Amino acid sequence: NAADDPVIKRIAILTSGGDCPGINACIRSIVKTSKMKGIDVWGLPIGFPGLIKDPPEAFQLDESFESTSMLTKGGSRLGGFVSSDYSSGFDKLSLDEKAITISKSLDSL
Repeated sequence: NAADDPVIKRIAILTSGGDCPGINACIRSIVKTSKMKGIDVWGLPIGFPGLIKDPPEAFQLDESFESTSMLTKGGSRLGGFVSSDYSSGFDKLSLDEKAITISKSLDSL
């Protein structure tokens, strides 16, 4: 559990796939709980494409992600992505390498 591990100080959230009811509530909960534990939370926008950009795209999630304003709206505040959106040139190895690269600067993904 990242929040109970004193070594974990920075985590990232990536949302991907189809619609998921309650995803914004989950993001809000992670941000609020992490803030109370002194853990920095970063978001990877638009799912996996944000991860595979060079350099990977990430931004720190601030107090606006603690707001209740998005709880009744659909979609993820971070943006999502479904695998059918990938072009035929998608390279899974590239994605794996990017995940390893960005995870080196995080304690949990």
